[in-house]
Amino acid sequence: MRLLVTRPEEGGSRSAEILRSRGHDVLLAPLLRIEAIADVDLGASPFAAILLSSANAARAIAAHPRMRELMHLPVLAVG
Repeated sequence: MRLLVTRPEEGGSRSAEILRSRGHDVLLAPLLRIEAIADVDLGASPFAAILLSSANAARAIAAHPRMRELMHLPVLAVG
């Protein structure tokens, strides 16, 4: 089967490789590029929780300068 994978990198390549290993013909064409903003202003705390919409969001929070302040919070993940 021929498939088109439009996920952004790095997940797109991983998905394409899995599909290829299952015998599919895969075209990888990311429609988005993920760019984390290293020092984005998170606003004032206190925070009740962290809401993550993807693995990209988890990587961005893990690299954020205020990560130590956020580590104790519950995480709600979707996607």
